[in-house]
Amino acid sequence: MEHRGGPHGHKSCPVTGVRTTTWSPRRLLALDDAQIGQLAEVLMDCVEGGASVSFMQPLSRDRAVAFWREVARGVAAG
Repeated sequence: MEHRGGPHGHKSCPVTGVRTTTWSPRRLLALDDAQIGQLAEVLMDCVEGGASVSFMQPLSRDRAVAFWREVARGVAAG
């Protein structure tokens, strides 16, 4: 995801004045090791938080990385 809004990605709500962060999706056509690691961290965090994302606790980093490597292979293959 790409972080947007203001010089540091933040903007204030016009009603409450509370600073918010805005995000917008970004299409990735290929994944490098750093991106795979970041996606693995997000997946592990979601699972630890109880999200229903087809994985159960405990989800190891190796399994999360393997999942995203498989996704990357599928994307590269079209």
